[in-house]
Amino acid sequence: MKAVVMCGGTGSRMRPITELIPKPLLPLGDKTILDIILETLKKNHVQTVYLTLGYRGKDIEKHIRNRDYGMDIYPVYEDKPLGTAGGVKNAVGEINEDVLVVSGDNLFSYDLQAVLQEHRNKNAVATIIGSRCKDPRDYGTCVLAKDGRIIRFVEKPNWAHAESDIINTGLYFLNPAVLKMIPDGVFADFANDIFPKLLTMQNALFCSMPDGQWWDLGDIAGYLDAFSDILQNRSFELTNGAVIRQDRLLPNGARILAPAIEQKNVLIGTDSVIGPCCYLGENCVVEERSSLANTMMLQGSHVACETDMQSVFVGQNCQIGSFCKLAKYSALSGNITIADAVRLSENTKIWPGCEIASEQTLQGDVFECSTSNVSLTASGISGEPFHGLSLWQAAELSCAVACADAVQRVGVSTDGTAVSDIYKNVMQSGLLSCSCTVYDFGKIFRVQRNFLSFYCSLDFFIHISSDEDRVHISFSGKNGQPVSSSVFRQITSAFRYRSFRFSEKLLALKYFEMHPMLTVYKAYLSHMLENAKTDLKVAVDCDNKAVYELLTHVLKKKDYEIGYGGILFILDKDAEKFYAIENERAFSYDRILTICCKIEFEAGADVSVGEEASGQLDELATSYGRTLYRAYEDDKELSLEAALLYTRNMWVSDALFCIIRLLNIMQDSEKTLAALSDELPDYYVRHLNLVYAGEPADLQKSLKEIGAVRSSKRLGYFEIEDERGSVRLKPDATGRNLRVLVESGNIELSRELTAEIETKFGNCSIDNSR
Repeated sequence: MKAVVMCGGTGSRMRPITELIPKPLLPLGDKTILDIILETLKKNHVQTVYLTLGYRGKDIEKHIRNRDYGMDIYPVYEDKPLGTAGGVKNAVGEINEDVLVVSGDNLFSYDLQAVLQEHRNKNAVATIIGSRCKDPRDYGTCVLAKDGRIIRFVEKPNWAHAESDIINTGLYFLNPAVLKMIPDGVFADFANDIFPKLLTMQNALFCSMPDGQWWDLGDIAGYLDAFSDILQNRSFELTNGAVIRQDRLLPNGARILAPAIEQKNVLIGTDSVIGPCCYLGENCVVEERSSLANTMMLQGSHVACETDMQSVFVGQNCQIGSFCKLAKYSALSGNITIADAVRLSENTKIWPGCEIASEQTLQGDVFECSTSNVSLTASGISGEPFHGLSLWQAAELSCAVACADAVQRVGVSTDGTAVSDIYKNVMQSGLLSCSCTVYDFGKIFRVQRNFLSFYCSLDFFIHISSDEDRVHISFSGKNGQPVSSSVFRQITSAFRYRSFRFSEKLLALKYFEMHPMLTVYKAYLSHMLENAKTDLKVAVDCDNKAVYELLTHVLKKKDYEIGYGGILFILDKDAEKFYAIENERAFSYDRILTICCKIEFEAGADVSVGEEASGQLDELATSYGRTLYRAYEDDKELSLEAALLYTRNMWVSDALFCIIRLLNIMQDSEKTLAALSDELPDYYVRHLNLVYAGEPADLQKSLKEIGAVRSSKRLGYFEIEDERGSVRLKPDATGRNLRVLVESGNIELSRELTAEIETKFGNCSIDNSR
């Protein structure tokens, strides 16, 4: 059997450890991940192994040259990045036998011969080995038919999109037909290019769920957990020497709790406790009364007295002071000095060479005295200015945006506050340093970004606003649409692992002042409003003075009488939503949007709306034989037709344009708002947010317990339907917050459904700010 082990990645999820050590050479006891993979392949009768090399490939090649694994091993380099599939084709070419593909950061205990036989019995073109996973967000998931055939993939789903807990382990059996499908010398990826083609072929793509275990060592938590699990269960031999299998009491009162691995010249101080599941490399020192558990400490590192570490990785030559506490899944990359009484929160990562002063509490990524621990979603990020969301983090976020493949032209704007302007300047620097072209629109109200992004054909837009205690960085995607899933995944990965691509041509930076574009917005708004044909009075109310002045100016220019006694529009400060009052009767934004859509359907046009628009629109579109598209956050980009509709009909996402559209309809039809509303069925929509108090991995289970099922119509949503109406719930990317839409035939039922949902989520804190 021949196998390809993919070892060319940069190990971004394992940073900062992989800044110094390539991921396949990360230690598990005395051995490396790659050593154990190769030993496992040898036991499964693999005779030939090709290693695809890239990042620090010479280190990996040197390592294997000094060892005898009992197989033929061939290192293969790529002149340019070829992707997973392209790398395999580059390694083996076209051969006439099945090939096993293995990821260089996974370990497994499967009987590969049995999987190969299953692969051949089913006449599969490709077989993926799957494994069940409680948290599938970092993996490609497989939705299967009863016979094991793969129906579809959901790549790295967030909590809203996860349909299956069966993940792609990165272990594949491929027959020669697959290799022929892969072009020579061209970038090609299994998940994005090859497997989608195989899904269309009968008997092509199967998933095998063999007995055995699979460990993903792709991030620090998985790496440390795998080390502990393997050491406890003796899944592999992690040392060429002896493993401590019984607790030891040393003469000075120190204890070593089994299992543990100890190298030469290790000193353990009085009354210290080492273990269980610890590895101490050569020349390590642990002073008196310190405690280490589930921890790997590489050679030359020193821990002073009364320090506690639980599930921590400590790289080479680190110095850790007295009275420190290092929490679960912390990682010190190497050559780091930590002074006394420092506390590291869970998942803290310290980059090479840092010197940490005493009596600090740190969390997130730490490098050059900065930290990062904020939650990023496709709509943006928020935090306490300068501390909860620091300027350094904002700069990193802008670098991450600039590193997304589809992002080159980026617009930036603020609400005009001093804090927002400071953040904007920092983010512009990050965008420019990573080779983006930056368009600075200055002070706007947030909803204007949709028009400006479309008018200037931008790939991405960043709007920064602030209030008394938080700064908010909001995103929109291509031409003002929601940010697509592929772009969001790239931004998330780059931000999380600091994998940035900085420009080498600083003199070629492009920056444009775009403040005059606000005049174009104003002119276009005025152009879209027809001259007043009746004596309808219009009044405007908005806390944002700029919104009020702009809309009243346009109305006056078109001969509308400004004053009370007709129709009053009350807008939010960002001009994204509004409601209207006519003769003391209130009309919601959802109802007015439906009126505008109905007119489009009557005219024989399709409409593209946002994901939160009323479900009544679907029924209305069907009744007129038209198509309703929805633009979802963190989804694939809209089709060309849907994108054109979304950007052409600015009234869908901009409250000012929606008011203009409504006034035109009222003037043309010579109908009051009440008359237009009465042509629609009675329905009421309520919007609220729920904060989920449990673990994100349990959220879908909790939704099912209250009777919610995955929606077949709205991507990422769950729904509850009964005779009173419908409830639609969508988790955000963090799995902590739910967007909730309650829709029913009258306001009493709407309130009843809302109260019922709040009761069922009694363990959640409710945020009714919307």
